[in-house]
Amino acid sequence: MSNTFGDVLKRIRSEKGLSQRQIAIKYGIIQGKEHGATTSHIAAWEYGSRKPRRKSIDLLVLALHLTDAEHAELLIAAGFMPENQPSLHEAFVLLKERIKTSDFTDETKSGFLKFVEEVELKGE
Repeated sequence: MSNTFGDVLKRIRSEKGLSQRQIAIKYGIIQGKEHGATTSHIAAWEYGSRKPRRKSIDLLVLALHLTDAEHAELLIAAGFMPENQPSLHEAFVLLKERIKTSDFTDETKSGFLKFVEEVELKGE
């Protein structure tokens, strides 16, 4: 089974019983366009002739009221998110390392590190 952005979008559209035109209208309204987006824009995403921008995917998710899982699936299919996210512990280690090597003052670094460690302890 293919996992291209277009394939994922087509599957979600089909599951929701929406046409490309209906998606274009909903997407356009979220963008603040009175008459919606064009159907050819949605078709280009589905057929892979255009790659969506990250912001476009986020707006599409809002327009279609997609779940977090569907949002992540679209992002992964479009190449915006690695499939294997770091564990929470790994994320905290990375964040603390970034804080330590930042250009912040020592006092600011200390405050950030203390905050991150408090949050990390609450999550355990």
